[in-house]
Amino acid sequence: MAETVNVLILYQFKEHENLLRQLKVNLKRFDIELALFNTRNFKFSDDKTNYWFLQILAGIPKIRTIAYKLFRNRLIRKLANDYDIIDIHFFSSIYDSLLAENFHPNIKISFWGSDAYRISKTRKEKLNELTTNSKLIRFNTVEMLLKMEDVFEHKAKLGFQIFGNEYFRTISSINTTKIQAKEQLKIPLEKTSVIIGYNASQGQQHERILNQLTNLPDDLKNKLVLVLPLTYGGDLPRKKEIIEIAKKTAIETIYFTNSLTELELCKLRLCSDIAINLQISDAFSASLQEHFYTNTLMILGNWLPYDWLAKKGLKFYAIDKDQLNECLLKVVDNIELEQMRCSANKQIISSISSWEYVCSDWRDDYIQMIQAHSSE
Repeated sequence: MAETVNVLILYQFKEHENLLRQLKVNLKRFDIELALFNTRNFKFSDDKTNYWFLQILAGIPKIRTIAYKLFRNRLIRKLANDYDIIDIHFFSSIYDSLLAENFHPNIKISFWGSDAYRISKTRKEKLNELTTNSKLIRFNTVEMLLKMEDVFEHKAKLGFQIFGNEYFRTISSINTTKIQAKEQLKIPLEKTSVIIGYNASQGQQHERILNQLTNLPDDLKNKLVLVLPLTYGGDLPRKKEIIEIAKKTAIETIYFTNSLTELELCKLRLCSDIAINLQISDAFSASLQEHFYTNTLMILGNWLPYDWLAKKGLKFYAIDKDQLNECLLKVVDNIELEQMRCSANKQIISSISSWEYVCSDWRDDYIQMIQAHSSE
């Protein structure tokens, strides 16, 4: 690519900022420069431009609505003039009027989840019309794409596009073995470690899982150590409730309630022999990807949208909600053979979720948009 492609990312939520910054860093090697503009607080990644006055107004509840009406669309139009592509992350009604007036000739829309799922029936019916002036539409999960594709008339615009997983690099760089990780996190080496979920939220279904484990034979219970990551996703009473239920299983349990560093979190992935994910729904979580990357034996709910992962070649168990004990009885005594069966998972998930792979996909989209615009 001869010239740099300049892309303006419009986003709204602080929770998205870290991934977008990682994307910005990783696309530099392709001569693609991203600028990030938060349309809620007017924070702009271009250090040369500081909208400090608007940031102050956006921080005052009784004034921010006025600031949005007076300045937001005007500022977005002004910024858009300096960029080859506008990529809107999380498509909400604040962009409707801008898209209706076709404020930029090269617009991409990136759906994150609730902007597709948690919207009114009326808005969902209007999404096709509202996005008419966009060139590409991307969804953050395969499940979202499959559920939403019938809403849109122009199927060629649609696609699946994820962010890379930064922790893959950390896991590979820390030069720590499974045994060392267990020792450092004080997880018994002689037992099979079973990680349950990845936070303390209701959706992880800890009660259903732990109540099933209570009925395991005693000889199997003695071979296990349960590991409960409860560092976020639930309040203190919720965490205490999970811990009390875990005690009733009569299985040795280790739990984490304080925030883990990136290094500790990566070691937790490394020390996992078995990971159980029977949550109500799951959008290809980073936790799931990292467990695949460390060749952890995965037990997933068969209602979760992961048929596409199996088609990619990833090995895991997909079980019904009441088949957990049956599955554990099958795999624990043969854990080494089972893990060998999963030994290619690291390579396969790398080809799906590593930044090296994912960035090529983002690059191709942006180049496609530039080339299509040039030929118009």
